[in-house]
Amino acid sequence: MKRMIRWESIIITLLGRGAGASGSGLLRVGAVSAMGDIGVDRLALPAGRLISFVIVAGLAGVLAAVLPGPAGRPPRRAGRDRPPVTDL
Repeated sequence: MKRMIRWESIIITLLGRGAGASGSGLLRVGAVSAMGDIGVDRLALPAGRLISFVIVAGLAGVLAAVLPGPAGRPPRRAGRDRPPVTDL
């Protein structure tokens, strides 16, 4: 079970950082094209920052899957909670 949760966390991290990197790239292209009439005509892609972002995001996803939750206590079980009030 822990293995499955770890892989799920890693996959979600990969999807999130891919969406973030591509979304920011699209915003950069759009901003440069929108500001073309005021003299902005060049797009700079900081490769070092992008690579470090990808590495840090991957490590954060792995750490989130491996480390215990808040204060190391187990999560509450949903069956122990009181049911919500449905009739008012």
